[in-house]
Amino acid sequence: MVIAIGADHGGFLYKDYIKKTVKNVQFIDVGADKLDEADDYTDFSFKVAELVASKKADYAVIICRTGVGSVIAMNKVHGIRAGLCETVEDCHIARAKNNINAVSFGADNICKKRAVRIVNELISTSFDGGRHKRRVDKIMEYERTH
Repeated sequence: MVIAIGADHGGFLYKDYIKKTVKNVQFIDVGADKLDEADDYTDFSFKVAELVASKKADYAVIICRTGVGSVIAMNKVHGIRAGLCETVEDCHIARAKNNINAVSFGADNICKKRAVRIVNELISTSFDGGRHKRRVDKIMEYERTH
């Protein structure tokens, strides 16, 4: 299992904590590489999403201050279904019902331990399919045609 992970300066400490704590996963770290340097979450969001879209990673994880801008940016990449998840239940439902392949959360809103639980939920939850597949297919068809 490969996870593309990134964070701006606001999520830098979370990124490193997740990489040290989540087991049995290979991480592709796209940055940031420094805590004290202001940077743009969009740059890292696009990088992790593109790694998933190109099938070089199975999932994308991005951390910024709120997670909002990052999830918007990731969802601009063709083939990405990113969710803003601040609870394990948010992530479980988004993965099971919406087949998300990317997750964003805000370092200002959750603790590091919850962040790890969310990442573990992302990689351990299966897509339910069924009626949910029909809906996800409609989203992907719209993306392909517009």
